[in-house]
Amino acid sequence: MNALRDYAEWCQFAGIYPRNFSHGDRYRTYAENLSQAGCAALIVDDFLQSQRAGIDLKNWRSYDVYEIGGDLTFRIEQTAKAFEAIGAPRVAARVRTVEDNSIGGQLMQMMGDAESLTDMMENVDPNQLMADLQAKIAHTFPDAAAGAGVSPPDAGATQDDPEIESADEIARLLAAYVEAHADELRADMQRHGDPRTEPGFDPDERMQQLEETYTRQCRDETEQEDVEKLQELMQQFGKRAAKVNGNPKKLASLRRKLNELTRTYRKQQPDELSAGMQACLADVGQLESQYPDVFQLRVTDDSALLERMAALGDYTVDDSHGLTFVEWSKPPGFETEWARFSMTVHLPEKDDRALSLLLDACERLQRRFPAPVDEVRQQVVDSFEAYRQWMDDGDDFDEELEFDADGNPTEESVLKMVDGAGVTVSIPGWPHDDAVAIDGFISVEWDDEHGVEFFVEDESEEAPAVETGTIPDHVTFRDTGPVLSEADLMQFEATSQVQLPKEYCAFLRLVNGGRPEPNHLQLSLHGQTVPIDIVCLFGIGANQPEHDLRTAIERHRQRHFPDEYLPVGLLTVPDPVGGQMACTFYLRTTGSQAGTIQVCLTNFDAEFPPEAIGENPDPATRRMIAQVFSEWSQRVAGGIFPLLAKLTAPPEVEFPDWLAAIREDDVERFLKWQSAGGRLDEQFTEYGTFRPLTVVDALAVHATVDFLQSVMDDNLVRPRQLRERWSMWSQNASRFETLMQVLPANQYRYVFLAANVWDLPGILSQIEAAGIDLDEAIDEEGGTPLHHAVMHGRADGVRWLLDHGASPSKPDDYQRTALVWAEDGRQLDCLLQLLDAGESLESLFPHMPTMKDKLKLIESRWMDQYPALRTALEERQFDVGE
Repeated sequence: MNALRDYAEWCQFAGIYPRNFSHGDRYRTYAENLSQAGCAALIVDDFLQSQRAGIDLKNWRSYDVYEIGGDLTFRIEQTAKAFEAIGAPRVAARVRTVEDNSIGGQLMQMMGDAESLTDMMENVDPNQLMADLQAKIAHTFPDAAAGAGVSPPDAGATQDDPEIESADEIARLLAAYVEAHADELRADMQRHGDPRTEPGFDPDERMQQLEETYTRQCRDETEQEDVEKLQELMQQFGKRAAKVNGNPKKLASLRRKLNELTRTYRKQQPDELSAGMQACLADVGQLESQYPDVFQLRVTDDSALLERMAALGDYTVDDSHGLTFVEWSKPPGFETEWARFSMTVHLPEKDDRALSLLLDACERLQRRFPAPVDEVRQQVVDSFEAYRQWMDDGDDFDEELEFDADGNPTEESVLKMVDGAGVTVSIPGWPHDDAVAIDGFISVEWDDEHGVEFFVEDESEEAPAVETGTIPDHVTFRDTGPVLSEADLMQFEATSQVQLPKEYCAFLRLVNGGRPEPNHLQLSLHGQTVPIDIVCLFGIGANQPEHDLRTAIERHRQRHFPDEYLPVGLLTVPDPVGGQMACTFYLRTTGSQAGTIQVCLTNFDAEFPPEAIGENPDPATRRMIAQVFSEWSQRVAGGIFPLLAKLTAPPEVEFPDWLAAIREDDVERFLKWQSAGGRLDEQFTEYGTFRPLTVVDALAVHATVDFLQSVMDDNLVRPRQLRERWSMWSQNASRFETLMQVLPANQYRYVFLAANVWDLPGILSQIEAAGIDLDEAIDEEGGTPLHHAVMHGRADGVRWLLDHGASPSKPDDYQRTALVWAEDGRQLDCLLQLLDAGESLESLFPHMPTMKDKLKLIESRWMDQYPALRTALEERQFDVGE
């Protein structure tokens, strides 16, 4: 090994520069810790390592030098001085003057020159700008870039520039310089010590030691910064407390800052903290004792609730932004072999009823914690497995892992990389909805930014006692199928190639499907109460095909849905966008959830259209369908009989005066409410809906024409308000047709937000008679009626608009024409009508230079729909290539 390589290796193992912030930062560290000779030698060596194909100073300045500001100036000057030191003055002079020719560099040089900068921005190629950025990153962080599939641009062999020293000359000058200053380099090594000479030196172990040392240094630096912040906050607190006479409300902001800074350190053992931080925490503790009214927040005065809180262990209380937080760092019953879970309650306000509900949920979770945590454990293991696949087997952690006989990491060793875990219990919809949400977060070493998130459904009600094989007394059925025998069930299983669970067979023998009365139950879904209404439970040989079990199983298989989900009934749930959504009940037949009744709350016809899936989907599509089923399925009951036991009548809901008046068309009652101080921004969240309804919302959605005219005559509501609320809540053209009787003509165009406007010729006639400008925007992004007809896939609407004067080339605020929307939505008929109306296919993807490039991109986006588009373009004499 030559003297330079030996010195560079020593520098690495001695830990002279353990960080990787930038070359400029590295050179500062060299200057502070090494001789001038050592510093110069390493800087020139750095330069040569980046110029293996020959010296290209323009490329070096444009892509290797990435610093800005003071770091940039320092790096350039230190590089020039290093060349001067080894005797290469011509390169040194050029280093100081060479310009950054990358697009980013040109933009930086133009700062302050508004005219040049504007011209540059108008003509810059975004693809080239991104390429320049990737090149800089690839030069600076080659390992990370390689992992992302980005490589530095290959400059190829570079011809020597006769005006500067060549790479070979610089290498000879550097070797001579190192030889001439060998004593200085050896002195550096003696002063800092050479770990390579120590007995049993292991390069990998040494690098691990340096990494740990650097991590500890960073932690110590951060801790010292926090000590200084805490000392300053305590001084501010003392001054503020004296000024406001210890008023807790006026000291709340400083209290929160102190709590936030000390929270993490208080969870650590004293021997893990510096003496300065230990002393600082002691001072904060004295401050808390001095001002108990400020720091010792009380969430309730109810002694019974306080006892329940204490039973969950020692806790702290804090508040922020209208919420109160109660945290138990070590609640009993929440420890596992691989993690101890903390628990935090988010109390929406100091309300004893809300606190009682939250404590109920905490206690229920405590009793059943071993069950949900088993699933969470598997999520953690799966998360690491996904990380290993993404990071090419995740060998960064191989030293920390143990492997089984097949070479796979053991679960126990993966779980040792869990840094912390906690659950948060809250009531998101309070006070309108008292359903509890339980969220969890697990901090893991392999993904310290995202961790592993999970949620646990709160079992808010104990399941009623159920005797298997017995229909509950309060439940009756109508429209049931024929009475079944054991032989009937065996024949059904044989012909349908399905094995029905015993409990389900018992149900079919007692009641062969039908419509239950009552038919209502509630599902607590992550902090929301979702009302469910059962339409029917499937039966064998049902009169209606849509209620027949055999038909349901056949359709299930035709859609390629997972076999472990057996369809057993139909239900409706509220659709978040309004109305009701039809879903299916499923009985899980295998796995840990076998025997449970579940509902998959998604519209599979929209998620996986039959025409898109086809008759024989590939394995990836099948896996995706199974994954969606797994992710969206929610447990409703422990079995078919427990499901029946949960059925009840819908709760009686008392409407506020204003809503009752609107729905009952009682204008006098409404005006009386308003004159008594009623406000139009009052809200009510109706049972079975997800959004609060304001008074104006209710007027726009429910009020009759006469009712609306009365409140408008009293100037209580303006036409524009009604139209805006209609677009937020309804977007139903039939309702808009009613509103048109009280709206001015300048509001009519917004009816084109509704997908079904093209089914109502009466509205279109009124639009035509009013002479509405069809190119005016109807949404916040400048979309026109034509844009929305395309978005809804209504080719008949596109034709009507074009026939009535709409411009096919009118762009929205982002310069997207309806043709862009048609291509993006793969709306073939709409796209062809726009082309026939004079729109140009060239207008798509303007950054692409040729039609061949555009069509190649369209083909990748349209996939199996592209052949039909290609054929249609050929028929219209477009050149689509070979």
